[in-house]
Amino acid sequence: ELVAVALTLNPDLRARRLEAGEARALLITAGLWPNPELGFEARPGLSAGLGTAMEGDLLFELLRPGERTARREAAGARVEEVLAEISAEEWEVAARTRIQRVAVLASEQSLSLLRQEAALRERALALVRRMREVGEGTELDVSTAELDLAEVRRDQRRAETELETVRRELNRLLGLP
Repeated sequence: ELVAVALTLNPDLRARRLEAGEARALLITAGLWPNPELGFEARPGLSAGLGTAMEGDLLFELLRPGERTARREAAGARVEEVLAEISAEEWEVAARTRIQRVAVLASEQSLSLLRQEAALRERALALVRRMREVGEGTELDVSTAELDLAEVRRDQRRAETELETVRRELNRLLGLP
């Protein structure tokens, strides 16, 4: 489903598809005959003569033999080129979307494991403090447990930041804000 959304909403792909429309328009234009030009001019008569001089002209471009066909074939090749580029970019977006989704899942799993570890470290710290109160532990044991908990919490914050980063990249690929 994510790949379908990415292929539909990705702004880069949408822009490329518009290029395909432009290439198709060039193909249509290449098959047309050049437009003729029609000109008309009116001037007053020379010196003492009364009257008006008028001219008209009709101009049209003569194409060399095979030129129109060559233009159509070149435009057709451009359409095929653009469509092939779009297809390649679609495959790339689909692959990057799948990879990014796996990265999001891995980050979520890592964060979940770090949260579980933090909960276990908190319980271990509470246990070490109780042992210290009854005389079975030392202040060094308490400090070590607190340090372990602080490291896990730091890793947890880092994992949260990483998760947000990979989610933003996935949203960018999907064309979502």
